[in-house]
Amino acid sequence: INGTPYASISAAVTAATDGDVIDITGLHTETISFNNKSITLRGTDPNTDIIQAAGPAPAVATARVISIFQPPSANLNVTIENLGIRNGNSTSQGVTRGGGILVDQNTNGQINLNNLIIEDNTGSEGGGVAALGSNININNCTIRNNTSTAGGGGMVLTSQLSLAMQVNITGTIINNNTGQNGGGIYVNGNNGTTSATIDLNIENTTISGNSTTSGSGGAGGGAIWSKVRNSGTNINIELIHTTIYNNSHASAIKNGFSFTGGGTNPATQIAIYNSIIVTLDDIAQKAITWNKANLTNMVNTILGGIDAAVNALPIIDDPTKNNQKNRTATQAGISGTLSDLGGKTQVLPISPGSNSDNFCTIAIGGVTLPSTDQRDFDRDDTPDAGAFEYYNFWNGTDSDWSNAANWDDGVPSSGDLVQIRSALNMPTATTPLDLNQLKMESGTSFITSSTFTGDLSYTRNIGTDNWYLVSSPATGQDIDEFALSENLEEGTGNVFGLAPYNNDGTGWEFYVGGSTGSGNFVEGTGYSVLLASAGEITFKGGMPTSDYTTLTLTDNSGGAGDAFNLMGNPYPSYIALNNSANGTTNILDDNTSLLEQETIWLWNQATSSYNIYNQATGAFHIAPGQGFWVKANGNSSLFSIVEGMQSHQTDTFQRNASPNPEIELFLSNGSYDRSTRIFYIDATTTGFDNGYDSSIFEGSSQNFAVYTQTVENSQGRNLGIQSLPTSGTENLAIPLGVNAANG
Repeated sequence: INGTPYASISAAVTAATDGDVIDITGLHTETISFNNKSITLRGTDPNTDIIQAAGPAPAVATARVISIFQPPSANLNVTIENLGIRNGNSTSQGVTRGGGILVDQNTNGQINLNNLIIEDNTGSEGGGVAALGSNININNCTIRNNTSTAGGGGMVLTSQLSLAMQVNITGTIINNNTGQNGGGIYVNGNNGTTSATIDLNIENTTISGNSTTSGSGGAGGGAIWSKVRNSGTNINIELIHTTIYNNSHASAIKNGFSFTGGGTNPATQIAIYNSIIVTLDDIAQKAITWNKANLTNMVNTILGGIDAAVNALPIIDDPTKNNQKNRTATQAGISGTLSDLGGKTQVLPISPGSNSDNFCTIAIGGVTLPSTDQRDFDRDDTPDAGAFEYYNFWNGTDSDWSNAANWDDGVPSSGDLVQIRSALNMPTATTPLDLNQLKMESGTSFITSSTFTGDLSYTRNIGTDNWYLVSSPATGQDIDEFALSENLEEGTGNVFGLAPYNNDGTGWEFYVGGSTGSGNFVEGTGYSVLLASAGEITFKGGMPTSDYTTLTLTDNSGGAGDAFNLMGNPYPSYIALNNSANGTTNILDDNTSLLEQETIWLWNQATSSYNIYNQATGAFHIAPGQGFWVKANGNSSLFSIVEGMQSHQTDTFQRNASPNPEIELFLSNGSYDRSTRIFYIDATTTGFDNGYDSSIFEGSSQNFAVYTQTVENSQGRNLGIQSLPTSGTENLAIPLGVNAANG
């Protein structure tokens, strides 16, 4: 907590006060229970930061993993995120529900479960999660391989007393769970009074491969079983862009969605929009059994086999609603294979040209539809049905955008969603493009010599929780929007790990949380970024299609500041640094009159030092998303980065160039390594050769460094790179300098 370590998570919970964040790393075998604290339990990666009630088999757990108990009218605000929750077993506890997580009667507060992997837990009801009379948000979670001895293999949502519940499930996968009834979810409204309502909203979520263990006469609901209170209707369910597929029950009519309730009139109220609900390729295996369900609305939805749909058919068959019934999974375009295709959870992809592709043509009034899919990928103007939005993928047989062989689904047409993934060749377009969005994976590149209409989304992998220098390859990226959506490290005073550099003596100008009106990232300008944990950052905006010749370098070395300027690559492609990379136009040659040295410095997070590049270091191309330093010489001309510098390359982000023949001298203090390089290149001299000799970075203190000075007329420059002629050097004495702590 705030840097203070504890011997266990339970000890940290005991010490915590309201508002505290408990940071958790590694594997912990323990059970946690609390009832009076609004706190956050936070890991960094649910695959590695795990809380388990017992180790793997043959070990057997006898308690659930996390219990949050509260009396009625409690108001705890608890967040659990980025953790694995596994191997819990609550069947022998006083409250037997919820083998992984139990939330009991937290009525006026809010529970948030974010980016969790909840797996291999067992409970009487709700193998993975049980929420009783509590408000709960479940976001980007994986709930899999859990078991209940009664209802709700994945989770149970249960009414309590007269307490109303609001449950929101988004961006989640509920897969391969087993329960007596309700293999995925059991919604139990028959455990409280008539006023104990349960409002369940499911959005951009996949429910697949779940099963029930009851016989053919059981209530069923391989995916979801909803049970209203016998004396009144108290369950409201809304599905938006949800995929329900291949769930099973012993009875063919109860595989997917099943409803029950006593008496004549009580029924679950349900509305379904832009969704897919199918079983396998046999429509005799029913996806929905409508008995005890009141369908209030259905639009843009594809259904498999349906049973007892007399009351629902008028809406299902209404031609103005754009629904389809009795469709197989294949007709719906579902392959049946869960895949990792970006985002935090696995998805069921759909096939291009299938019924689900661009299916949602009817506008839905009064309902807020998500603009993204389960992976948080943007949807196009005519969305696909279900949780997954199809993108046309680049395969890269060659670099010609107009070659149909380079695409999964032929050359993209107007309004398409397109994703550029790693391939042997990257695309170049020479004709006007009009897309909905071009989404690019980290390290990929794209060049256009024509116009581009549509949005660009560029992802850059940030491999550690160290500082990086980055720049936006998209135009018009709002800084506030970026800061809110990325996993930035937060420091004291609500200061976040994002900052431009001001060389007037101010230095780093860090982003302050809650700021508004910060404007957009400036194209061609670099920024420092620090994430709370390794991951990805995404820049979103327009496509840069022009030269950048209005970037001003400043030199404040005559005053309180310095002459270092943090620049950046403004394109989603690589730009040439030096003559070896592009002899016609490159960063160093084109801007030599502005630079104190023909040199750039790149921060190397792995060594906590700067890599130096100039004309001597071999062909080097600056990667998309890369920020770099240059040093101004006081001239007022404008810095230039032009389209002609662009090319496709192997990813050079945080990588060294291939050098000419050299000597490299290393210095280590046990924690860090430093080096200085001496190249041998024809036509260089023993004095200072601009573009071939470069100083170590002096924009920050260099308390630990190794460097050389020129053999002749050093002028006090401490060099990280020195180039010497290839002949007559045998008897040269090269001055060597070291900065290190005394002793």
